[in-house]
Amino acid sequence: MPPGMFFRAALKGVEEDPIYRRVRDGAIPQEFSGRKWIESLWRETAPFLDWNLSQRAVEKGQGLVQAFAEMYFAHALRANGVTLVKRKEGEKCDRPDLFAKDPSVWIEVVAPEHGTTANALENLQIDEVKYLLRLRNAIGSKKDQLNKHAAPTGCIQKGDAAVIAISGAFLQAYDNLPALSRNVWKAAF
Repeated sequence: MPPGMFFRAALKGVEEDPIYRRVRDGAIPQEFSGRKWIESLWRETAPFLDWNLSQRAVEKGQGLVQAFAEMYFAHALRANGVTLVKRKEGEKCDRPDLFAKDPSVWIEVVAPEHGTTANALENLQIDEVKYLLRLRNAIGSKKDQLNKHAAPTGCIQKGDAAVIAISGAFLQAYDNLPALSRNVWKAAF
């Protein structure tokens, strides 16, 4: 069965993600084309993603950015010849975001946020330590989720490969920091 529309009408009493609301309700050309592209991504990738992804995208916080990251990674993998495994009709089990086969790899997708504590990134400040903390927190959170999915009770079996795919949507100001990638691995592991 084809997926429904990704964007939904506003519901009374629901506090929506502001980015979701702006893209859904926007009338300027960039918002209209963005909405159209997201709907296209959803039709293409919905069979491979969580059944409730379009509902989670509405949630205040990073709803749309996280949902978009999952759709975009699924799209990019498929566009590069990776075979993704569809979820079973009505499947509501807890599993990683995506599963690729040949080779078999479980994939968790994360879009690190700016943060909410004293270590939050504000106004695109260039602070390498806070940036590394955002990445470390996102990686650690997804690592915990992957461990939760591990055997004997989960879907990840001993010897299965797993990857954490990181979207930099919220952290774009850091694209050109020198030697940052080396430091990310030091902070994460």
